[in-house]
Parts: sequence; structure tokens; C-alpha cells
Amino acid sequence: GGGGGREATEDKDQAIGGEKARLLAVADISCDVHGSLEFLTRTTSLERPIFNYRPDTEESLEEVDGRGVVVGAVDILRAELPQEASLAFGDALLPLLPALLSGEGGKE
Repeated sequence: GGGGGREATEDKDQAIGGEKARLLAVADISCDVHGSLEFLTRTTSLERPIFNYRPDTEESLEEVDGRGVVVGAVDILRAELPQEASLAFGDALLPLLPALLSGEGGKE
């Protein structure tokens, strides 16, 4: 990468642009706009988790058309995953509560 802690800089033509581009998609969990991924131009939402970044025009487009780089940067993802895990745990525990509360939990 470049200086200043950046992982992908504005030298887009070699890394993400052109016909021989190797980078197809990237997910940035830090959601640091113009930070470690300089071409991260905005964050995304759970409803629209990705956008298409076109290095040739420096546009961020909603439509993913196979050209450019698919970018995901859901800024609330770090908060959403623990909530999802808690809900799944609660759903698994709920059927066991009657037996646990009656003192019969774990007895076969």
C-alpha cells in the first residue's frame, strides 16, 4: 500500500482498473470513507449492502454490471452481528425454558 496506513490508494489503474484488473470485490468493515481504501467513497446499508465502483470514471453506482469493483461497507454491521447472534441464541433457548424453570432441565 501507500503511505499513511492506506491499503489501496489512488493508483487504481494497476490494482482495480483496466482489462487485467484482479480485484473484483472488497468489503471494508472499518467503513472509513477515503481512509485505508481510498476508493471507498461512501458507506452502504443492510438494505443495499454493495455498490459498484468504476475506477475509470471514479463513479459509485448502484448497479453492479461486471465492470469495476463491487464494494461493501455496511457501517452498522459491527452492531448488527451481535444482535443477530443474540436473537438466534434466544430462539434456541426458548423451547428449553419450561424444563429449566421446572427443575427438570438436563434430566433424561
